[in-house]
Amino acid sequence: MGILELTCDPAIPEAWMILVFLLWMICAPIILGFNIYLKKGIKPILSSILVMTLLISPSIYSIGSRHFGEWGELKELMVAYDQKRKMHEAGQSKITNYEEKLKFYKLYPQPEFKFSGSDKTIKVSYMEWISSPHKIALSWGQGANCAFHLTAMVSVYGD
Repeated sequence: MGILELTCDPAIPEAWMILVFLLWMICAPIILGFNIYLKKGIKPILSSILVMTLLISPSIYSIGSRHFGEWGELKELMVAYDQKRKMHEAGQSKITNYEEKLKFYKLYPQPEFKFSGSDKTIKVSYMEWISSPHKIALSWGQGANCAFHLTAMVSVYGD
């Protein structure tokens, strides 16, 4: 899996898993009905579960890789920076404009991260313009930003 495959991609692995599961939920009763009618036993149901597992395994790998290895380290960095933001906003006021964001950056400089095998430096930043609540995001440089749901590591914003 390449480094940039997860930068701001939509939640394709999650959508694929849901689609496969829904298809299986539709097909399982049909398969079960034919098995009862043809007296084939439970083998076809077990086979369909195996096929479903094989179909979703790339998605499981893609989703899991966002929580371990270098992406896991980056996630920890983002969560720690989000904790600093929460502490700052609890003690001061909410960061609602660019000037307040610059003050926040003075107190808490943006952490940087570099994937092995890449010369790009990624900055963990605060995006006050996205939504409420505001998001900790990644800045890939050249105007490319991406915010994640920090628990699921699903991209919630990208530009």
